[in-house]
Amino acid sequence: MTSFPSAEWFQKYAAFVETDEDVRKHGRWFKASIGFRVDQHVTTVNFDRGLILDVVPQYRDADFLISGSAPQWSRLFDDQWGLVRLYRSQTLLIRGDAVRLMKEWKPIFFLVEAMKRLGRSS
Repeated sequence: MTSFPSAEWFQKYAAFVETDEDVRKHGRWFKASIGFRVDQHVTTVNFDRGLILDVVPQYRDADFLISGSAPQWSRLFDDQWGLVRLYRSQTLLIRGDAVRLMKEWKPIFFLVEAMKRLGRSS
């Protein structure tokens, strides 16, 4: 059993995302890299039109960085908070170009929803 935020969990997430209908529908044009930071651990995932090109178990020049502590991320998994609530309450912080973030909110939203559906342990 692997758990978030391990490299193995992100590999399972990559496979899960590529079969997720919402991500495929809303991310068919989305091309960006997102760093997911939990405390001091960062994993960078490179997305390209519904596919994941690679998962890097470190920070690598991401377009966006979604960060929070382990207890803050638990709001996503344990309390089932959505990205809008996590972002507006500043539970999770998102760094990157603000205009691009708003333009590409929908695919990012569904990528985070896929994380929630996959769960903390898989």
